[in-house]
Amino acid sequence: MADPLNVAPDSPAKVVLDVWEEIFNQHNLEAADRLVSEDYAQNTEGVPGGRAGFKAAFSMYLEMSPDLRVEPKSIVTVDEDIVIIRGKVFMDNPPPGYTSPIEVVDIFRVRDGMIQEHWEV
Repeated sequence: MADPLNVAPDSPAKVVLDVWEEIFNQHNLEAADRLVSEDYAQNTEGVPGGRAGFKAAFSMYLEMSPDLRVEPKSIVTVDEDIVIIRGKVFMDNPPPGYTSPIEVVDIFRVRDGMIQEHWEV
């Protein structure tokens, strides 16, 4: 993926952009095996944690909207391991009450080159 946000190749921000590109845009769930921690913590009610939970939740999103894609707009790293990314989510079949594109802000904790934790705004 070309990096329009110009992040360092070995940075936590690059890990987040790789998740957005490889998993969310390319729908390559196997990339989670190297990008998402086994004990990943998901801080969204009703969404399971762990790498297996991440894969299950994303599989469900793809079933609802197989054309799902994301477009990052800005990204910033705070305290060395917290990455805040803002962007748009495009889907033919958005969740009830939403229209596409959906403006999102996601917060990730990244350690050892893997997503460890996620919050959404």
